[in-house]
Amino acid sequence: MSRILILSGPIQSGKTTSLIKNFSKSDSVGGFICPDVLGSRMIYFADYRRLVPFQLVELDNAISIGKFKFDENIFSKAYDLLVNPITLEKEIVVVDEIGPLELKEQGYYQALIMLIDNWRKKENGTLILVIREHLIVDVVAKFDLKDAEIITKDNLLIESKSDIEKNAIILSGGESSRMKTDKFLLKYDGLEQYKRLQNMFDILNINTFLSCNKNQDQIKNLSIDTIVDIQDFEEAGPLTGILSAFEKLQSDLFVIGCDYPHVAIDHLLILKQFADYGFNEIAFMNNDRVDEVEPLICFLSKQSLNNLKLFYAEGGRSLNKFLQQINPLKIQLKNDSFLRSFDTPEDYQSYCNI
Repeated sequence: MSRILILSGPIQSGKTTSLIKNFSKSDSVGGFICPDVLGSRMIYFADYRRLVPFQLVELDNAISIGKFKFDENIFSKAYDLLVNPITLEKEIVVVDEIGPLELKEQGYYQALIMLIDNWRKKENGTLILVIREHLIVDVVAKFDLKDAEIITKDNLLIESKSDIEKNAIILSGGESSRMKTDKFLLKYDGLEQYKRLQNMFDILNINTFLSCNKNQDQIKNLSIDTIVDIQDFEEAGPLTGILSAFEKLQSDLFVIGCDYPHVAIDHLLILKQFADYGFNEIAFMNNDRVDEVEPLICFLSKQSLNNLKLFYAEGGRSLNKFLQQINPLKIQLKNDSFLRSFDTPEDYQSYCNI
């Protein structure tokens, strides 16, 4: 028998965090969850494993909810998802959240009427509606939800906890044939790139290692622990460094190439936030190629790294192809300039001339 749950609780009490930790990683879950990311609201579409910006600063194409502005186009996508027949096929559907707009018969109102009506006709399944405490009475009356069970985050599934260590690996850039010099030693804003990245991870309390080949390991005065490419994984591009690091550390890994000078600590914070939520694989999307991810700024759990090792054993040599196969959490940010890699002396000079 299908059921409807109303998840409620005080503002900032962890409702959305609990939803993401419990329900965001299964293919049987649909709908959307709206977490705060660095102080701004984003929306996670569970069906597509995609996190996109939702809250706006500009007023164009915006829907107002109190003092906040939200992207009307994203609202439309969320609306369409609720009325999509595929949504009804899910075991669990989350709607985060129902609020003042819906009480005014705006926002998701019509889509919710259809979804709730069709959900009651299902034999099995759980529909979770997030509603703030002070709106419960009005929303229950508006949508005729007298049969819904009101729960708090403590009634949700037990959150899985992982004690697996998380480390970071900086990929040193292989042979650097186009740059003509080791890219991890190039100075940006007066500091070698590997040190810049190491400093960021230090702030996040994440141990950092430099992946390098045996020649690079001979460079003196490196202020970072190194992991030398293992011969068994040679000639596999970035996979060589990643698998060598995994073989030594046996931990979850934040992976970043040394040729992304626009990467900032905020980008690493986002990776860490969703790694802490329990996602096994996380990568960023390019805005002009939203079906692809940038493979060399990512997070890979120990579980996904074991799968990567099997992928390699079966002849796979492309991290990009591996990520496409496993469908990671794909994060889209409004500004994706940090995904540009600097691979030539001209690229480097263009940064120095800014």
